[in-house]
This record gives sequence, C-alpha cells and structure tokens, in this order.
Amino acid sequence: MSIVVGIPNNNFLLSTDAEDQIFGSESNDNISTTQENNVVVGTGGNVSLLDSGGNLSLLGGGGNLSLLGGGGNVSFLSGAGNNTLVGGAGDDTLVGGAGDDTFKGSGGNDSIDGGDGFDTADYSQLNKSITLSGVGTVEKADKFGKDQLFKVEKVIADASVANNTIDASQSLSGVSATADLEAQTISAFNVPGLGTLTFNVVNFANVIGTNEADSIKGDSQNNQLTGLAGNDLIDGRGGNDLIDGGSGNDTLIGGGGDDTFKGSGGNDSIDGGDGFDKADYSQLGKAITLSGVGTITKADGFGTDQVFKVETVIADAGVANNTIDASQSLSGVSATADLEAQTISANNVPILGKLTFNVLNFDNVIGTNESDSISGDSQDNRLVGNAGNDTISGGLGNDTIIGGEGNDVLTGGFGADKFTFNSAKEGFDIIKDYNFAQGDVIQVSKVGFGTTKISDFSYDTSSGNLSFLGNQFASLENLPSNVNIQLG
Repeated sequence: MSIVVGIPNNNFLLSTDAEDQIFGSESNDNISTTQENNVVVGTGGNVSLLDSGGNLSLLGGGGNLSLLGGGGNVSFLSGAGNNTLVGGAGDDTLVGGAGDDTFKGSGGNDSIDGGDGFDTADYSQLNKSITLSGVGTVEKADKFGKDQLFKVEKVIADASVANNTIDASQSLSGVSATADLEAQTISAFNVPGLGTLTFNVVNFANVIGTNEADSIKGDSQNNQLTGLAGNDLIDGRGGNDLIDGGSGNDTLIGGGGDDTFKGSGGNDSIDGGDGFDKADYSQLGKAITLSGVGTITKADGFGTDQVFKVETVIADAGVANNTIDASQSLSGVSATADLEAQTISANNVPILGKLTFNVLNFDNVIGTNESDSISGDSQDNRLVGNAGNDTISGGLGNDTIIGGEGNDVLTGGFGADKFTFNSAKEGFDIIKDYNFAQGDVIQVSKVGFGTTKISDFSYDTSSGNLSFLGNQFASLENLPSNVNIQLG
C-alpha cells in the first residue's frame, strides 16, 4: 500500500500497487491506477483518471473531472465541476455533484445520481439499444445491464441502433405523459410531490405511454407509438409509423409516410394522412364491420372507429363474419367488391370519383342501393346486393347470396350455395348456375312471401321460371331438372 500525493503543479500520478491512496493537487492531475481497491481524492484541481485495474473509489475536489473506470466495480463521487464519468464494465455507483455532469453509458448495473446542475446520461457510444422507463431505469439490450437514474435531466441513446424506446407504462397511477420525439422532450404530469417533470430525450424512436391520457408525437423516423389506456392523442408525423392507441377513445394521426394503425378497444379517430396507410385489426380477436362511410364497428361492444385516408383495412382471420357494409353509402355511389382480389371500389363518389381500398380477411359483403358488382372467395361468403340491379358471384365455398331489390344476376360457383329471396316484390333475378347435385338451395322467406306452404312455389323445367302463386320472381338460366326449394 502506498500514499501518492501530487505537488501544486500539473502532475502525472501512477499507482501500480494495490490499495493505494492517491491525493491530487490544486492543479491539473493525470492519475492512472493499474491495481485493485484504490482510493483517489482530488483536492481542487482538474483531474483526469484512467483506471485499468479493479475496484476503485474516487472523491472529486472542486475542479472538473474526467473519469474512466476499468473492469471492476467503481464508486465515483465527483466535486463541484462539470464532470465526465465513465463507469466501465462493472456495477458502478456514479454521483455527479453540483456541476453539469455527463455520465457515459457502459456495461453493468450502474447507479447514476446527477446531483445538482443539468446532467446527462450519454449512451450514444454504447452500440446497444436502450429502454428508458418512467421510473428512471435504463435497460440496455442484449443483457448489457440496467442503470438506475436519479436527478438526470437528459438521456442520449445511440442513434446507430434501432428501437431505442421510452416506456412510461410503469408510471404511478394518475401520472400522464407528453412525449415529443421531434422536440426531444418528454414531460410527466401530476407526479406526487413534484408536479411536472420535463426531460430531454435524444435519438429515441419509440414511445409507450402511461395508463392515463397521453400526448405522443413522433418524428421523421419509423416510430412505434403506443398509448395504452386513457384517451390518447398520437401523431406519427413523418416516417412509416406503427401506431397503437390501446384502450380508450384515442385520436390517431399518421402524418407523412406509410403508417399502420393497430386496431384496439375504444372509439378511435384514425387519420392516415399522406402515404399508403393501414388499419390492422388482425390481432383484435373480434369481428369487424367496415361501412361505406368510413366507420369500423368492433363486435361485442368493443367500440367504433372512424377512419379517414386509410387505404387498407385488415380484419382478424381467426374470427368469423368480418363484413363490408356499403348500405349507408351516399346516393348515387355504387360498389365493386372482390374478396378474392381483396379490393373494394366506391364508384361515383362526389368530387373524388372512384376510390379503391384493400380489404383483407373479410367474409361478407352488403352492397349499396345502386347497381353493384360483388364477388366472393373460397370462404363461405354472405353476399347481399341490396337495392339496384346487382351482379353477384359466390366463387368457391358454400355461399349465401341475396340479390335484394332490383333485377339481379346471381352466380353461385362451386359449393353448396343458398340463393335467398325475402319477398316476391324485390324484382326479377336470374340465377346462372343452379346445381342440385352440389347441394344448391332456393330459400324463400315465409314472412316475406306470407306463406307457410311450399306448394305455393313452382318451378318450370322448360323455361327455368320460379314462381309464387303463378307470379314469376326468378329464372334458372341453365334449366336444371331438379330444384330444392326451402321455406325459411
């Protein structure tokens, strides 16, 4: 064990023994330790310390410190200057003191106390993504360790890696957040005993909010922005963003870029903005109904969303009866829906003309009150024409086809299809490919036709005419020899 003391000039002090006590001078000292369990005390001058050995304890004086720890567990207590502290790979305790201190992020589970002044935790050279929590922890990726921050006003992530995240989900009950990645700030509101706390956050791409009503705004990166509970406002701004409002009645704005909105509970307002945007309900676990006026109703009282400037809607393929319902479309607007091609077009939209959308994992279509073209896919589709002279084709699957009012052309395709007629006054329909052998059925409504007797219906094999009490309401174009008529 040695005692090394710097004289009142610029000193280079080298410790090569274990358990040394090193005292700096009033001037500028360069101190290097190579062994373990050393104690370094700065007495007022500027100190530059390189520790290449083991465990180290340092007490700074009044000058500016530049401290680089080695592989051991380091305890740095700096003085009043503007200090730079680097703990190294061990589990370090770093205390900043009164100045504007910078703590360089490193490996290990470090405790960082900025003290007074404006202090920075700088992970910009870490080469690992970090997650900054609302309770002051910094989780370093790839099991590189977790730091606990206290009185640190600025956190800098490494811009060269992806998925640096601010996660406020562990915030205390009642605490909400306003995060603005473009302005590089996040504020916590209603913090018990403290009120509002604001921090600088640099090079972060993702934000997870609190369980209260948050305001979250992205930047030009491809952000992942999550609101959790509460009635949140989320604005992606530039970039191809993933936006998830969570539960609550949220206002979601895509901005520029090709954005994806994850469907969740609540009554949400979704504005895709510019770019090619998606509303993705594929993980919702509920059937949805997409209307022709831009609403998405989620089953089981899960809420209704209003969508605007969204080009693709994805339903959950794991549930049944996802439906496109264009019955509320404006007068004069007709629809062309093709479930196999996963598209629907609204025709003759005032001012805009024709609008085409991608629609994935939908089973059923309800048309407009104009003349529509509706085609199914390999699922068991339910296809309804409503009013107008519609053309409906079931494709593969055991489909239910309802022409509705108007003179419709109906094609079942392969499978056991059901052609449903609700009234003799709906118009005159042509069925192109009725196939008794495949199990096709003509189903007529007891209530709509006002009868309980199947004998009131007749089929003429020579003309293909279907009649009710002598009044023709449909024709089977391919003239099958047998027809199965059922009352429903």
